[in-house]
Amino acid sequence: MSPGNPLDRLAAAHRIESDYIDIWGQRQTIGENSKRALLAAMGVAADSDTEIDASLEAARQEAFSRLAPVGLVITDGEPLKVPVTTNAVASGRIAWRFVTESGEQMEGDAVLSALDVSEATASRIRRPLPLPLRPAPGYHRLTLTFDDRETAETEIIVTPKRAFWPSCLDRHGGVAGLTAPLYGLRSGRNAGIGDFTDLAVLATKTAPMGADFIGINPVHALFPAEPGRISPYSPSSRLFLNTLLIALDQVPELMPSEAARQLLNDSDTLQRLRASDLVDYPAVADFK
Repeated sequence: MSPGNPLDRLAAAHRIESDYIDIWGQRQTIGENSKRALLAAMGVAADSDTEIDASLEAARQEAFSRLAPVGLVITDGEPLKVPVTTNAVASGRIAWRFVTESGEQMEGDAVLSALDVSEATASRIRRPLPLPLRPAPGYHRLTLTFDDRETAETEIIVTPKRAFWPSCLDRHGGVAGLTAPLYGLRSGRNAGIGDFTDLAVLATKTAPMGADFIGINPVHALFPAEPGRISPYSPSSRLFLNTLLIALDQVPELMPSEAARQLLNDSDTLQRLRASDLVDYPAVADFK
């Protein structure tokens, strides 16, 4: 669907989708107020027709200022065509080097005058450069060099045609399960915050009831030195797990330590942590 009115064109220029399919399979259209709010959040003026026209012209000038766009998104299987923008009187050759996410490199070139013109301004011309490539889904890098003097890099993002679909969802009746924020699981053995043993116990008990999955919150590493920063959606690293979720009674290195065993038997502290209506993150972190 090509954008019609100026607000639609401005939203499209800033990669704001015009509609989407909701979880019930119904198409939902993005309203004008939402588009204006999103544009405002991006620092793009769109409160009046005059502002929209000015912002459209600014976006157009920006788009025509580079040899190639900063990024380009295509769907797996689509032909790869990169818009190349040069001065209207320019001529020469475009050399390209494509580096895949895995490091494989391919090169080629094309004569600028042999490419069809798709758009133009008074001083700039845009031509789509077709590349004889079918890159796999992933993040790739394309470097263009025009006449050995003007260079641009473009990130080529190739998306799958559809999201991953587990084969179990194709079976009759689908699947059933439950969601359980891991930190909120209560047990008589944890330290006031749900841990990985609690998760294992929950899975063991719900699987015989027909549960196929348990949905939990992200369990990436948070901020060990700042236990008050508790959002699972703002981790300090996605490479490591949240150490607060370790089950203390399952750590073999603690068992030879008499001091550690005494702490694990500190029933008063543990009962206080377990009895809290909310997870007392600083106290739990201090204890664990």
